[in-house]
Amino acid sequence: MSNTMEKNKLQRIIIIGLVVLNLGLMVFVFLRPMGKGPHRRHQEPKHIIIEKLHLDKEQIAAYDDLIKDHQTRIREARNEQSLLKQSLYKLLNDREINNEAKDSFLVLLGTNQQKIEQIHYSHFNDIKALCHPEQMADFIELTKELSQLFAPPMPKRHD
Repeated sequence: MSNTMEKNKLQRIIIIGLVVLNLGLMVFVFLRPMGKGPHRRHQEPKHIIIEKLHLDKEQIAAYDDLIKDHQTRIREARNEQSLLKQSLYKLLNDREINNEAKDSFLVLLGTNQQKIEQIHYSHFNDIKALCHPEQMADFIELTKELSQLFAPPMPKRHD
C-alpha cells in the first residue's frame, strides 16, 4: 500500500508542477508588454505603423484603403515575377543555352522588381500624405525602420 501511496504522491507533485508551469507560461505570454523587445517583429506592420504615427480613426480608415490597393498591386506584380521566373528556368530544359532569351528574362525580372519597389515607395508616400504636420517627425523616425519592418525573416542556418 505504501508503494501505491508514494506513486499517488509523486503523481500529485508532477501534476501540481505542470499546472504551475502552464500558469507561468500563460502569464508570460499574455502579460508581456507589446511594442518593445524582439517579439515586436511578430506584430503586424499595419499595427506598428498605426502606433508609431498615432493615426486617428479617419486616418486609419484611409490607411486601410491604401493597404488594400497596395496588397492588390503587389500581389499582381509578384505573380508576374513568379511567371517570369518559371519561364526563365524552363530555358534550362532546352538542349542548348539560349543566352538571348535568358538575358531577356533577367532584364524583365529586374524591371518587375523595380516596379515592386516603386509600388512600395508610392505606398509609403501615400501614408506620408495622410499624416498631419505634427506627425511628420514620427513619420521620419518610421522611415528609418521601414527596410527592417518589411524585410522577410532571415532563414535559419542549417550547418
